[in-house]
Amino acid sequence: MSRKVTPDLVLSDMIMPEMDGIRLLEWMRQYDPEVPVIMVTAIHDISTALEAIRRGAYDYILKPFEKDQLFLGVGRALQHRRLIIENRNISATWSSSSRNAPPSSPQSTWNSSSPTTTRSKPWEAPWT
Repeated sequence: MSRKVTPDLVLSDMIMPEMDGIRLLEWMRQYDPEVPVIMVTAIHDISTALEAIRRGAYDYILKPFEKDQLFLGVGRALQHRRLIIENRNISATWSSSSRNAPPSSPQSTWNSSSPTTTRSKPWEAPWT
């Protein structure tokens, strides 16, 4: 069985000699819809940006741009991809462990009224 090799991220210009960015984006969505695609362009047309986002672009960056803007966009896209992969792995682990576990009794089921985290302030998110 061959394993599909996919990039972690695609960074593409909208205008290229052989294929435009929208066609590349459509191809990437078919090849691997989880790979984030960031489109970079000098075209300052909102309809082009909206079209790219509608077709699945993770971000749309206008030229000229600051390098920090590009670094932040790439960082967010890679973090998003890592979360998708992590979520898929956790779901697969839970799914396989639940198939092997004996059926639970009503006494052993989770009680939603019992707190699972303790927060020092009521407005804090559990991960802060």
